[in-house]
This record gives sequence, C-alpha cells and structure tokens, in this order.
Amino acid sequence: MFEPFLQVIGRMDLLADPRFATLAARVENRDAVYAVIDGEVRRHRTQDLLARLEAAGVPCAPVNDMRQVFDDAQVLHRGMKMNLQHPAYGDVPTIGPAVKYSGFDVADGWSAPPLLGEHEDAILADWLGEAGATGARP
Repeated sequence: MFEPFLQVIGRMDLLADPRFATLAARVENRDAVYAVIDGEVRRHRTQDLLARLEAAGVPCAPVNDMRQVFDDAQVLHRGMKMNLQHPAYGDVPTIGPAVKYSGFDVADGWSAPPLLGEHEDAILADWLGEAGATGARP
C-alpha cells in the first residue's frame, strides 16, 4: 500500500530513499517515515485525502477528535451519545452502552453522577457498617 499512498500524496521520490525503499527499511526507520508522512498528510484536507486514497484502493480512515466522534451519524444512530439529567448541571453528555439488545434498553434507569456526598450515608452503611455525616446507622 505504500507505493499507491505515495502516488496519492505526490511523493514517489521517497521510494528512492534507502530508508523507505522496502518494507523492512520502513520498519527500521519508522520514526523517519512518520515524520515525513505526518508532514505530507497535514497539507491535505481530510475529506479530499480520504477520497483520493479510497479511489487508489488504499485502506484509510480519518482520525477524529472527540467532537467529530460524537457528531458522527452512526454514533448518533446507535445511541452511543446520551444525555443524562443532573439535578445541578442539567444535561450531562455520557457515552451510551456499546452493546444493544432488541428485548430491552441496557441504559434504562441510568442516572447522572451523584453530587459530592449525595450517597455518603448509604455507602458507609453498606460498605463499612458505619454511620455517615447524618449519623444514620444500618
């Protein structure tokens, strides 16, 4: 895939460089390969480069930032981005469950993170058998 990739980015000259001429050489000189390729890839708009690489038969995919990940149509369709209602902060964006079942909603009953100390008494009682800040004992 290296040669078609170089063709797309217009850097066929790199094949004449002994550091990049063979797969073994590219593996041995990985840092140098990445330094050159990273610089070349940055010169292109993502969508343009993807289209050209796909047309050349070079497997490729964009590296998305978090905003791009959660704006993706498939991520949204699969419910991988959820909002949970928090009493103090309103909608809290949350990652939805990766596994989906047709018979029930895995996320049914999910709630936003508690406020600081909100469940202190229950946790102390359950885990330690001790009273919390309000003095409640199990």
